[in-house]
Amino acid sequence: MTIGSWFAVLALAGCQRAETPSPAPLPDILLVVEDTVRADALGPYGAARPTAPQLTLIAEAGVLFEDVTAPGSWTWPSHASLFTGVYPWEHGAHFALPDDPESWSLSPTPFTVHMPRADLPTLAEQLAAAGYRTVSVSGNVLIGPDLPAMVRGFAASSTHADDDAVVARAIQEMDAEGPLFLFVNLFGAHGPLALQPAPWTLGLPETLTPEAAPAWAQPFLDGTGVDLHARPAPDMPFGPVAIASGQYPLPDEAWGLLRDLYDAEVLTVDRHLRDLVDAWGRRRPATGVVAVTSDHGEYFGERGLVEHGRTVYRPVLQVPLVIAAPGRIQGGTRVKIPVEMHQLHDTLLALAGLGGARSLLPLVGADPAKDPAVIRAAAWPDLYWARSGDARFTQGYRHYREGRWALVLGTSGGVELFDLAADPLMEADVAMQHPEVVSRLKAAAEHAFDVPEGASYTRPLDVEGDLTERLRALGYMGD
Repeated sequence: MTIGSWFAVLALAGCQRAETPSPAPLPDILLVVEDTVRADALGPYGAARPTAPQLTLIAEAGVLFEDVTAPGSWTWPSHASLFTGVYPWEHGAHFALPDDPESWSLSPTPFTVHMPRADLPTLAEQLAAAGYRTVSVSGNVLIGPDLPAMVRGFAASSTHADDDAVVARAIQEMDAEGPLFLFVNLFGAHGPLALQPAPWTLGLPETLTPEAAPAWAQPFLDGTGVDLHARPAPDMPFGPVAIASGQYPLPDEAWGLLRDLYDAEVLTVDRHLRDLVDAWGRRRPATGVVAVTSDHGEYFGERGLVEHGRTVYRPVLQVPLVIAAPGRIQGGTRVKIPVEMHQLHDTLLALAGLGGARSLLPLVGADPAKDPAVIRAAAWPDLYWARSGDARFTQGYRHYREGRWALVLGTSGGVELFDLAADPLMEADVAMQHPEVVSRLKAAAEHAFDVPEGASYTRPLDVEGDLTERLRALGYMGD
């Protein structure tokens, strides 16, 4: 079956639900996380560039959620929320704080995180108990057998050096007998930013050479593109911290070049998604479920930041979410009601007939003018970033939103308010102009981030061996 004909089946099934036979009780499920892909980089979410033709097809065959917030702004907490269906402060998988604040400048292990709580059932565990073959194939080293707590419940789990290998392995797994839950993490949009083919990058091979590259980019050239994780100078921290702290400010024209590279990476991820879905259509029944989302976005100069994590503003929280489920979801549907990415956990359980109290399915076709949804997200202090020169990262942040209003609370006491209707990227703090809104939201948020009674977090993770070097190469750890 060709990709076009498979999507024709999806669209037809979605449009003729009343005439479609009852779906199989255990539909195959393909869940794809496009790591580090912010929603506004994609055509269905308003991007001017054609970065997501495959995602557009899936949206046309199913439902697209227009306003989706990730519960965390980097891989570890967001994937744990996706797999458990609860917030990071509930599952505990986030940066860990040292017991002794004086150790902040002395810690020999700058990558310190908690594992997700072992007493929370994961999506893979629940699907496996129902009879699914559960498989995880990831391009992100944090989601794989090196850190087994994150992939609990998967019968098979593997990580791979690039998305070509990820797709090849995922396609092999599609030949499994019986119902299949296949999770795939496509990592191509995550830094470093390798030069990828796209209409807007045709002239960049000549530009990104030591002879022709602009001065600001020279320290970051790696032969394949731009690696901002490098140190701009021997006496500076690595690139994202040096840039954020003002030690190595980038000129305005730098952001355009970085965005060119990133958008080309996003397009390449979409091509890998196309290959996955094409194989899925040929190897699995056309009545299965395909869901695509992201764990977080990426900064390109907003607030002087690059990369992601450690904060809770929309460039790193707004992510895509599309679901195609023939016979279950009307094709071509768009949902305007704000939702949270990790509600996908319960939605997939509901599509499999296994419950799902926070499923998004009731919102399909619902009135967007109903009471505003409460949206929450959190970030914790990062030991390495904090000790490398930017005081913003010595505290954590909480994002509490009702409708158009988003409150950002610093764990050291700061308060910001944003009007998302007028300021979708959260660039202008309007707390002084709307004290009554601040007061109302602060009161509502007072206990919105409480750790559940009796919850027990793991000891901070000690990273060693080859995993240390792999995390360091991706900017998760310092040297």
